[in-house]
Amino acid sequence: MKITIFGDICPTKDTQDAFNRGDAKAIFGDTLAEIESSDVVIGNLECAVTDNPKPIKKAGPILYTNTKSMDTLKGFDALSIANNHIRDCDDEGVMTAINTCAKLGIKTFGAGKNMQEAKKPLLIEKCGQKIGVMSFAEQEFNISTDTRPGACYLDLYDDFDRIRKFRKTVDYLIILYHGGIEYFPYASPELSRKCHKMVDCGADLIACQHSHCIGTIENYNGSTIVYGQGNSIFGYRKGNDSWNQGLLLQVDTDKRKVTYRGIEATTSGLQWLPGEAQVKLADALRKRANVSKVELMQKWNSFCAKHAQIHLPLLLGWPRLMIAINRRTQGLLIKVFYSRKKHNITHNLIRCESLNEALKNVLQNQDY
Repeated sequence: MKITIFGDICPTKDTQDAFNRGDAKAIFGDTLAEIESSDVVIGNLECAVTDNPKPIKKAGPILYTNTKSMDTLKGFDALSIANNHIRDCDDEGVMTAINTCAKLGIKTFGAGKNMQEAKKPLLIEKCGQKIGVMSFAEQEFNISTDTRPGACYLDLYDDFDRIRKFRKTVDYLIILYHGGIEYFPYASPELSRKCHKMVDCGADLIACQHSHCIGTIENYNGSTIVYGQGNSIFGYRKGNDSWNQGLLLQVDTDKRKVTYRGIEATTSGLQWLPGEAQVKLADALRKRANVSKVELMQKWNSFCAKHAQIHLPLLLGWPRLMIAINRRTQGLLIKVFYSRKKHNITHNLIRCESLNEALKNVLQNQDY
């Protein structure tokens, strides 16, 4: 059986017209033949679906598309909707996504009308094989509850057991994990531990999405972990190869082999990376896979230090202008207004499990 897996898919200003008219060739370009020739096609729908958008109040961009545009995805067998944008248009945006896909014969997984529904794994039976698919999203403004539609997250107390139990019922298990740090082409320490644990519980392939860049591929205990699949359909940004490029993953379940091929967004739809670029990508992935633990930690520390000029002001709720000034002055504003004592208090609120739990409850329920 041939399974093709796309990364993040979201209609944007430059592709919305093609989505509206159902022009799959203009969107998927070179990869349309793979959609048509695969036994199973899976992707991540990175937006809410609604014809009556009512955006929620949140931090970050609001992403949604209309119901008509979903016709373009009829070649997909299943779409994960466990991501950080599925609740961008509240309950209606989640349920319309689910119901619209159902009408088109596309199965959805990773989100539902409540947490119980969101946690249900997907079983695909084809070519005499049972393929299991699960997905999880990191917690932002997207998560379902017992009474509210949304995505499921990876519950460290329950979900590893769920993975282990589900794996016993299928021939091959794929997990899409929507998380990790944006624009970091390696696995953070915690992401690596989570993915290793999911493999230990039975996952054959884990594809981490959300990072908007191609990451690192690791072979661990006979399974494949992709730490960053990159974008598939998320608009074209001139001169930004990291944003424009992604990996199309393919699984041969008979040989239990995972392969990849580089793709890039262009003004004419998705195209295969040209031969020289494919070789360059393969070389970059080999080098990343061979980075030592010491060097990886150095890269992680360096990445975090570089982005402290953004993350610390965001933590304090500063407006964009002050964040921009802080970046331009290489963190001077933070040093002036954020004392070591305040720094230590914030650090403790975040790292202490009990204080963190209380803080999240306060922030979730605070009424302004």
